[in-house]
Amino acid sequence: YLTATSTTATSTFAGGLSVGNNAALVVNQAATANSLYITTAGNVGIGTTTPNSILSLYQAAADTALTFGNSTATMWTMGTDYSDGSKFKIASSSALGTNDRLTIDTTGNVGIGTTSPGTLLSLGNTGANTINISATATSTFGSGIDLRTGCFAVNGVCVGGGGAGVSGGAANTVAFWTGATSLSNNSLFAWDNTNTRLGIGTSTPYAKLSVVGPVVAEYFHATSTTATSTFAGGMNIGSGALVYDYSSAITSIGALETGNLNFETDAGAVSWVDLPLSAATAGTVESYTAYLAGTSTLTIYGTANGSGGLASGPFVGIGTTSPYSKLAVVDETTALRDVFTVSTSTSGLIFKVDSYGRTYADGAYSGAGADYAEYFYTADIDLKSGETVCIDLIEPNAVKKCQRGHDNNVMGIVSTKPSIVGNNSVAVRNDPAHYAMIGLLGQVDAFVSAENGVIKVGDSLTSASSTPGYAMRADGGDSTVGVALEPLKAGQGKIKVLISRRNKSLAVEEVEQLVVERVAEMKIEDEVQRLIADAVSNLNLDPKIQKIAQEEAGKLDVALTIKLDGVNGVISSLDNQILALRSATLQNNNSIAGINNELLSLRSAWLQRDNLLASTTALVENIKIERGDEGGLVQIIDPTEISASSTQTAFVVNQQGGGDVADFQTNGVSVMNIADSGEVKIMGSLLVDGRIMLCSGGHCSNALDAAVDETRADLGVEGKVVAGAFEGYCGEGLVWAPGSAKYGTLPGFCVMNDLAAGDGLNPPTPFVKGGINMVWTGVSQGQAQVACQTLGAGYHLIGENEWLTIAENILQVAENDTDAVTPGMQLASTSSAPGASTTPFNKGGAGGFKLTNDNVINNLAGRVAEWTNQNITSAGLPVTPSADDWFEYSAVSDFKGLNIAPDYYLTDQTNNIGKIFVGSGNGLRGFVRGWGGIYGLDLSHSPAEQSVEIGFRCAK
Repeated sequence: YLTATSTTATSTFAGGLSVGNNAALVVNQAATANSLYITTAGNVGIGTTTPNSILSLYQAAADTALTFGNSTATMWTMGTDYSDGSKFKIASSSALGTNDRLTIDTTGNVGIGTTSPGTLLSLGNTGANTINISATATSTFGSGIDLRTGCFAVNGVCVGGGGAGVSGGAANTVAFWTGATSLSNNSLFAWDNTNTRLGIGTSTPYAKLSVVGPVVAEYFHATSTTATSTFAGGMNIGSGALVYDYSSAITSIGALETGNLNFETDAGAVSWVDLPLSAATAGTVESYTAYLAGTSTLTIYGTANGSGGLASGPFVGIGTTSPYSKLAVVDETTALRDVFTVSTSTSGLIFKVDSYGRTYADGAYSGAGADYAEYFYTADIDLKSGETVCIDLIEPNAVKKCQRGHDNNVMGIVSTKPSIVGNNSVAVRNDPAHYAMIGLLGQVDAFVSAENGVIKVGDSLTSASSTPGYAMRADGGDSTVGVALEPLKAGQGKIKVLISRRNKSLAVEEVEQLVVERVAEMKIEDEVQRLIADAVSNLNLDPKIQKIAQEEAGKLDVALTIKLDGVNGVISSLDNQILALRSATLQNNNSIAGINNELLSLRSAWLQRDNLLASTTALVENIKIERGDEGGLVQIIDPTEISASSTQTAFVVNQQGGGDVADFQTNGVSVMNIADSGEVKIMGSLLVDGRIMLCSGGHCSNALDAAVDETRADLGVEGKVVAGAFEGYCGEGLVWAPGSAKYGTLPGFCVMNDLAAGDGLNPPTPFVKGGINMVWTGVSQGQAQVACQTLGAGYHLIGENEWLTIAENILQVAENDTDAVTPGMQLASTSSAPGASTTPFNKGGAGGFKLTNDNVINNLAGRVAEWTNQNITSAGLPVTPSADDWFEYSAVSDFKGLNIAPDYYLTDQTNNIGKIFVGSGNGLRGFVRGWGGIYGLDLSHSPAEQSVEIGFRCAK
């Protein structure tokens, strides 16, 4: 039913109206205007908006009548007969003009039995009696007629006076006044006497009241609590507040507040919400937004194109009302929290993006791309994928297409379809033409040229000489951009390249200089000559033979073959030249055999001196190595040939063949090798008393040079440091813990291998079983932080993320499983009450937990808990503060943004990981870790609390 309670509003129904189970009142949609009108005074107008009385009927150019009938089909009609001078008539039929019984004309004459009364009352009847007035059952007069004045004419005697005429009606119509003295009727104002139905605007009413056409009323009351109001056509309520268009079956609501919304069961594909466009101005924002507590939550957004469609969009925005992409998620918080997550359960996180822009995936990233690339500014707006680029020395942080061959500044290849882009920024989006994606790692397609020789799989590539942007096979010592994964026999082409940038090899001149300086300080050529001269003199040879020996010894001065290792510069062999000397001596005289023996003894003695010479810092002064027809020769040059002011290079190895430049051996085993490509291989340790600098082009910037201290064995790297693993050096009692991307602790950190111990007066040290100091407890969170800081720069109380990093790492080591038979990881834990003992817990009695780098950390799940550096308010607790009990992590439904949950499949019951406890009460709480398991977390302690049950450990 409908209840319109407003005293001022107007209910408008665009279609028809049917009221009542049996259509007691029906208003047909096609009814003419104002078929039924009720004024504020209660007057009813049919066909008029200005009814003069309780009921007024009006037809402009047709009969106006009321029709009465019953089940016997006897019809009576009363009203004005428009076709007969608008006379008022009563007819025993369904229409005026047929069987008119009473007629009143416009002058007031009344006709009974006649439709043309000529007098005030005209009677016409074909029966025996024209008039019969009786007060009884007989035709006798009682008090039937009383003429107060005038005369009464009988049998043709005229009765004086004037009167009005009544026109005829029509069957099944309702008569109505068409004038002050005239009645009429209309077939569309019908009365169905058989079914007692009234029709307005229809001659065939199908309900108690049938109205065809608009119905206007101040308000309607539908009082039945069981009946249903039915509207066959459209409906308009509140001037468009609620509109039902029957032709399109669309209901429009201006503003709507609802409870729960449900689709029809098994509804199939359902269209939800549409915002139609027709003629909205181009560029107009078209969107609709869902709000929660007054805050925009979900927005569907686009802009109009001016012709009924979209110029941009549709876009979906979460947390924003103006998304600029298919899906835009905006979180305006400045705090660290997850912005986008994908989980298999409430705690089974498999992917997330946090508010700092960091991502985490519980698995490997994969994509169609194959390289890692970064955006670089470039003035070359025509760069193409596959072109080799070099550092632009004019523009800061910029690249350009390589223009010359063997360019030491070659640095990457323009990427085609990278898997990861490292530095997409606003500048890139605002000026995309001047930013190119440069592949720095992985596989890319590259333009190459065979101008420097056939390119084979595995060849290193550098910038080409003939064509800018192309790469070619690199020569030894060239800076390279990558390694060929496909061959190119001739011409130019495009091949797969593994990007592997390498700076120019350590210059041969630098190696030569180092060797020259060390060899020069040894002054071994003088020692060699002296030993040979003494040996020859002792032989007491023939003067000719002696002269030959001295000549050969002189040759040895300039043809001494040496081998140097890159660290100690040890001379390991004089074999070839000594054998040559022996051969020449034997050719002159059999007595030379004695010289040979003596020389062999000399060689043996010289080799015995290697260990002594290796510990010195001097090598042979002024050595020059040149390649002759027979290979490389070593010449020992007289130091007097080079002046002190000379800039001549003293040691040069010029390998023109296809072999290695140098190879240094000990006992036939290579310990240092310099390949013709410039690659240097060292077996063993490289000890440097000073610093190591790695810079492009063999020259370091002033800033880097100033920042790297040569007195502290520092390492300076101009480019990136890429390593499979990284481990820092930690002091005594600390171990290196590998970092975690999930917890933001890469590459790692140093941490005490046990709880902090001490007397409270001196800086803490790691606990040692059987040592002097006991575990340091009874400290607040702040005191623990200060105690760690006293150890020096960089030391701090272990962080919450550092603790979780260690726990995550422990789970990756199979040796930490206490029960290899039972499926899954069962960790060591303690069931003792907190504080029962300060003796550290060790798995199996020794060893503690092992990390992936084989370092061991003790007492993480001991009987003394530990402060970490994090705090939380009562409002931020993941469990209601009144819950004074230990909970499984899997029982917590909302961690309130805390990144503390272990993997969803880990529970304390199954894996001994520990539980979470919040206690009761309000106020700030500190994080206390380690009770019952490595994930054990107690959030019931104030940071100021000093408990003998809580200790700490430091990290760096």
